[in-house]
Amino acid sequence: AAVVDGVASATQLADWRTTRDFRLDPKGSQGALPKVIPSDVIPAFAYGKKARPSTPIQSVIGGHYAREQEEVLASIYQRHAEEKEMPSGKRAIKLTLAARKTIMSAKSNRAMAESPPEPRELFKMSKFKNVRSALAPEMLGRSASAPFFATAR
Repeated sequence: AAVVDGVASATQLADWRTTRDFRLDPKGSQGALPKVIPSDVIPAFAYGKKARPSTPIQSVIGGHYAREQEEVLASIYQRHAEEKEMPSGKRAIKLTLAARKTIMSAKSNRAMAESPPEPRELFKMSKFKNVRSALAPEMLGRSASAPFFATAR
């Protein structure tokens, strides 16, 4: 507005301000707004990583866990005593997978040795199954390089 009125120096500007009424726009806040801390807003807010729950000291001091384990141990001993008193006296032994496989392969090997399977016929194409040999050993005769086969009497 002062430039439009032709104000060119500082003294003219001072005179211009005394005669004119002008308002400045209200300034906003200086700088950034103050930071809001979560613990100021939420009283139960806690910082950091969540940790594991605390040890229940009352149960530890009161012997709660010790009593539980003693009961478990007593039941194991009682079951063992009942198994010992059984008249059969047989105990089931749980085998590992490797032991079971070893036993199964030994059984199958024994069965194969006792009764071997019949030998399978060698593969021959069907068109050659009924063809006779053109050469017979009698036709060839005896040669020095021919192997000697003893004949059964």
